[in-house]
Amino acid sequence: MAARINLLPVELRQDLPVDWQRLLPKVAIIAVVTAVISAYLFFLGFSFTLKVQEQKLDRQLATLEPRMKEAREAQHSIAALEKQKMQLEEILRKRTEWSQILLEINDILPQNTWLTSLSVDGEGRLVLQGKSLDLTALGVFVHELNRLPYFTAAKLTQAESGTEGETAVINFQIVAAVGKGR
Repeated sequence: MAARINLLPVELRQDLPVDWQRLLPKVAIIAVVTAVISAYLFFLGFSFTLKVQEQKLDRQLATLEPRMKEAREAQHSIAALEKQKMQLEEILRKRTEWSQILLEINDILPQNTWLTSLSVDGEGRLVLQGKSLDLTALGVFVHELNRLPYFTAAKLTQAESGTEGETAVINFQIVAAVGKGR
């Protein structure tokens, strides 16, 4: 068996009685001070982390700001282009299909009648000038022009006798208001 020998002086030996009434308030004060210091250090670190994150976000915002401005400008440009597109589509929808009109005029043009000039006056009316061998054919032509959906109020405004070589012809002018069409 081994014997235990304590060579420490009496005042350093552990079997000394502990005065808990004096020691407990000191331990509590140390614990509170340690907790306050720990909380302070925690909040100091947390505050530092927040500042670092704020600086990082500020840098990101500074780099994204020009892109945001470009995006806003692009949105405005897109809106303006969409408006222009709608306007152009409206113009295209309302435009007069002259090729179709000319084909239909050709279909109703009587025999022995030909056109020498086709124009649109300042009021948007179609002016047809031509020659015909028959005055009755001109009446039929004006009547057929009024039946086309493109024209309203087609009228024979001028008819004069003339010659083409040795043949007697009627020089004519017809004016018709251009409507919406089909």
